Amino acid sequence: MAQITSLYVYKVVSQASPGVETRDLIRKLGLPVNGPIDPTQMVSSSDYYDFFAELVDRDPNGLSLPLKIGAAMRSDEYGAFGLAWKSAPTLHGSFT
Repeated sequence: MAQITSLYVYKVVSQASPGVETRDLIRKLGLPVNGPIDPTQMVSSSDYYDFFAELVDRDPNGLSLPLKIGAAMRSDEYGAFGLAWKSAPTLHGSFT
């Protein structure tokens, strides 16, 4: 089963529109609502995508969430993939 770091859950929640309820979604994943954030704590990818889909449905600006999240992410938060972005001389090189 594929897993995703809980860091992404908190990143997604931080980009939700003000007033959108997210605590129940975080609890459903078995994560603490108010941290601490432990990037080594993992959630199953299917649970993560269900969480994300439910949040998009709740958020009046849900369709823009992926763009907001991408803009908020830093290359270090992408692990080895982020390191490839930072160290390759071209974008094509980072994928290679």
